[in-house]
Amino acid sequence: MTDLFKEPARSTASNRTCGEDNARLVHVLLLDLEYMAAHEKKHPGYYVTRRVDLLDDSRRINEEIREAVLGHPCIEPGNVRFFTDPYTFISNLAAHRLDVKCVLNFCDDFTDRVGLWSMPILFDMLDLPACGYGASGMLAHNKFHAYSVARQFNIAVPESRLVTSENAAIVHFDEVPLLVKPNDAGGSEGITFRNLARCEGQLRAIIDELLGQFSELLVSEYLPGDELTVSLMRRGRDIIPLPIKQVSFRNFSEDPAIITSDFKWDKTTLGDRDLVAKIFDGDPSIKDRVIRDSIKLFKVLGCKDFARVDWKCDADGEPRFIDFNESPMISASSSFTWCLERGGFTRHDLFVAMIDNVLAAMDGTSTQGKKPGI
Repeated sequence: MTDLFKEPARSTASNRTCGEDNARLVHVLLLDLEYMAAHEKKHPGYYVTRRVDLLDDSRRINEEIREAVLGHPCIEPGNVRFFTDPYTFISNLAAHRLDVKCVLNFCDDFTDRVGLWSMPILFDMLDLPACGYGASGMLAHNKFHAYSVARQFNIAVPESRLVTSENAAIVHFDEVPLLVKPNDAGGSEGITFRNLARCEGQLRAIIDELLGQFSELLVSEYLPGDELTVSLMRRGRDIIPLPIKQVSFRNFSEDPAIITSDFKWDKTTLGDRDLVAKIFDGDPSIKDRVIRDSIKLFKVLGCKDFARVDWKCDADGEPRFIDFNESPMISASSSFTWCLERGGFTRHDLFVAMIDNVLAAMDGTSTQGKKPGI
């Protein structure tokens, strides 16, 4: 064997010896307020709704993140670089890769720039420790995939079929009512009362309508019961279940017990109906089961720091897993923040835990980065 590989290799991009770890910079991605404001101007009501001013709250979130990062005892403020524009962040990260120690990705809203959701893949390619959602966790956004994973672990899900333009004409359903919703969307996007089909004609009509807007649909059995939200936060090796949020549907009469897109963002559209939220105080065995199964999903779907797991009860009060959000909203009005606060935590506590997790992963004291499993 020659001595060729005994000589330290040097990067073609700098004079630094490959393998030397002189990286010291911490790159932090915040919410892109400028883009959000521009998008709101083009689409009034997208961020500034009757329920909450998400733009104003996002400004507070960015300030809270700055305080958590700059006040962290293990981070030298002079080494921190803050970014709001994700494209500037990406180009700077690529240009200064050898100087970057880790990434703190706090951005959970790219509006209509859906391709940017793939950003964690870049962190993996550059072998950079990062907090926030991970590349594997992104798959959970696909409901059909998430349901398929849940079934492998004996987690109850609604009976469902995936429908696309390829099989819409031939797929057959035996029973109604059925709920039709986009397979790969969040925030109750595309959800109205019309999504509940009570007969074959209604079913075909809503499928045709939604396939004009979305490439994949999930057609599921209708669950008329309460909705349960399990929020999880990881600190080190511990996955902390926060108090469960239970939402009951009052005065819905013949209307389907679903949270439509309008209801989610503007409660004035509820009319005489009401969505009543409280900490779940029902059957302890149900509480234990949804927490246990939510933690299973958190692990197997490869989550890093926090997540929200939604459940819907059937007519007998038995919960079924309906949605997994690997990067839930943390606005003041969000379900995750509701649970966080009732668990005695603040958003600042969440941000510090995320920073601690990535720093622990860098010195090998965390499970982050290992292959997810039960």
